[in-house]
Amino acid sequence: GKTTMLKAMLMRVAEAYLDSPDEDSRIPVLIRFSEVTHGDTFFDMVCRAMGGIPETIVRKVYDEGRLTVTLDGLNEFTVEQGYVQTFLRGMFADINSDSNRYIITGRVHEFESIKRLVKENIKTPVYELQGVTASMLEDYIRNLKLGAKDTADLLSLLRRPDMIRLLSSPLNFSTVMTV
Repeated sequence: GKTTMLKAMLMRVAEAYLDSPDEDSRIPVLIRFSEVTHGDTFFDMVCRAMGGIPETIVRKVYDEGRLTVTLDGLNEFTVEQGYVQTFLRGMFADINSDSNRYIITGRVHEFESIKRLVKENIKTPVYELQGVTASMLEDYIRNLKLGAKDTADLLSLLRRPDMIRLLSSPLNFSTVMTV
C-alpha cells in the first residue's frame, strides 16, 4: 500500500510538472531503500532514480528546491544494519534544502527505531502519520451506531492484544470493517 500510494502521489506531481514546467513546479523522484548498495550517497540514488542524469544537473535542480523526493521502504534495506545507519546519516547530511519535499515510508517499527536519528539530523520539517490506537478504534466503533450487542462484541474483540496489533493497520481495519 505504501509504494502504491507513493507512485500515485508522484504521478500527480509529474502531471503537474508536465502541465506547467515553470520554476515553481516540482520534479518527482522515487528512491527505493531496497536498491541502496555500499558506498551510495543520497545524490547517487537521486541520479539513478532520474535515469542517470549527471550529478551536476541533479544538484542544480536540487539547489533550486524543485524536487519531491520519496524514499520508499525504510524496512526494505538489503545492506546490513550498520551500513543503514551510515547511509541515513550521510543522506541527512546531504538533505539541506528547505525548499525540496521529502516523503519517507516504512513500517512503524523501523520508523520508530530511527525517529530520533531523523529528527536530530534532518533540517527540514518532519511530519509523520499518527498511529492507530485502541482508543481511536473504540471511538470509531462506538460512532458506527451498530446497536448495543454488536458494539459490545466488537469492543470485546479490541481488548485482545493480537486484535489490536492486527487492526492498528488502517488497511487491515478497513478490510475487517467492510466484512
